[in-house]
Amino acid sequence: MDSNYKLLYTPDTMAKETLDILKNEPEVKEIVDLISEIDVLIFGIGQAETMAEKRNFSDEMIDLIIKKGAVAEGFGYYFNESGEIVEYMNSIGISLEKYKKLDKVIAIARGEEKAKAIIAISKLNENLVLISDEITVRKINEILKEDNND
Repeated sequence: MDSNYKLLYTPDTMAKETLDILKNEPEVKEIVDLISEIDVLIFGIGQAETMAEKRNFSDEMIDLIIKKGAVAEGFGYYFNESGEIVEYMNSIGISLEKYKKLDKVIAIARGEEKAKAIIAISKLNENLVLISDEITVRKINEILKEDNND
């Protein structure tokens, strides 16, 4: 692909003020500036609850996100089945606005349990190309057929 990457890892549980300071650190600023120039995005899709647990959110916060109907997480946002934002966490990296504007977006996700998350994220950018497996795609189709019959 004649491409390269840089890794940017920051915990999602940092205070906004801390993230704002971190954005001005030379190494972080370089990556944030590069993000504004990307024209292709390859990313994984995660379930809201699983991603919240991986980020060590409190049980109360996880319950809140789930009660609000979150099924997917991406770019610091938690989305319901319709692709609507139900919660936001401080994040450095690609913004939701940048994701929505990209023409070349490739998502990678597999597993029936991710079907609703995949549907939610796919509603945010019509250019999304999904790489998955047959079982997951069958589950997505099943959910979409049920939604169309309601």
